[in-house]
Amino acid sequence: RRPTHPIGWAFSLYGLLVGAALMCFALGIAWSDAGRGTDAGWAEAIGNCLATVAVLLIPAALLRFPDGSLLSLRWRWASWATVVTAALGGTATLLNGGWGGDAEQATVVSPLRSATRPWGDVASQAFYSMMVVSIVVAGASLILRYRSAHGVARQQMKWLAVAAAYLVASVIASLLFTGTAELDHPALVILLAGAFASVPGAVAVAILR
Repeated sequence: RRPTHPIGWAFSLYGLLVGAALMCFALGIAWSDAGRGTDAGWAEAIGNCLATVAVLLIPAALLRFPDGSLLSLRWRWASWATVVTAALGGTATLLNGGWGGDAEQATVVSPLRSATRPWGDVASQAFYSMMVVSIVVAGASLILRYRSAHGVARQQMKWLAVAAAYLVASVIASLLFTGTAELDHPALVILLAGAFASVPGAVAVAILR
């Protein structure tokens, strides 16, 4: 109903990128079974690139919830940092394969990995650190908005605050206790997938009341 509102576009793009990533993963599995290793590597790298960029749309949306604008012009650095983090993660993924450029998670490493080492590893390490910072900063902006909100807006912020706290805690706990090498463990996949999905879910509940 508000086509210029950035949050709707962010979540729509999030869904499209994740859907496209799943298609790439399916192609990667099919090509791997057919013995087309290079094609499978490209499909998985592109799929993980799309999935990596999609995740950064969550803190980008949190920075602008609920009215679509930043807290103030001074928060532009946070918005740009999220864009840079997404670009860095996407680049690392294309170079290495694996989500966020972590080659240890890749079923088939990127065809570019051997020719570009160690740049993919450096970019991947920087990405994971910047991703955590981006999510924490987005959470901090929500806290500041909540303190100044009143009435309906304050009630809406409560829903998102719970989802954001779950997201921040899940990401930090996963990285601290397992490192990036075990992020493909089924239990962690469920935990993190639920955490990222809870944010657009909370926004939907808040907006529809």
